[in-house]
Amino acid sequence: MPPWLKKSARVDLIQVFAGARSVLRTEIHRAVAPADVRRWVRRLSLFLVVDDAGFAVIARTPALARRVLVLDQSPGDHTFALGRALGYPWCCCRAAARVGEDGLDAWAATFERPVGRFKLIDPTGYRDGQALISHIPCSHACRPSLEMAEVVHRQLPLLGAQESVHFRRALTLREPHRPSW
Repeated sequence: MPPWLKKSARVDLIQVFAGARSVLRTEIHRAVAPADVRRWVRRLSLFLVVDDAGFAVIARTPALARRVLVLDQSPGDHTFALGRALGYPWCCCRAAARVGEDGLDAWAATFERPVGRFKLIDPTGYRDGQALISHIPCSHACRPSLEMAEVVHRQLPLLGAQESVHFRRALTLREPHRPSW
């Protein structure tokens, strides 16, 4: 990951590469030449739109990147619409909208740690780039969030062995037995 991106962007990018989402929103938090950012994104076969405050939208299509940035900058409460545009589950967007954008961090702090297979939807490592999802699930047993996390988890071996091992350690999951033939 480039040092000018927040660590959390790693989770978002892996979701896009795994096919769980088509777009991500992040922040460029260090000085970098705009041309360097554009070049890096183009090498990934993605498209970029950046606003004056350093918020970046990276997407599979240029139209999607522009649409999400316009929505993000629109006045009023757009928590639900932005969450849906970013590819988050409907139920989670609805729950986030009830809390409102200003209350998301406080709500995340009260998130009940999931158990069993639902450990995959634990968002607590997101800021450090060590989660499989980048949204706050509506509950500790949210099925749509689990499906999204499982898509990413299944793709980890294809995205690179180092990423796969890192996430497996972070999630402390036992891997299923796989024949070695």
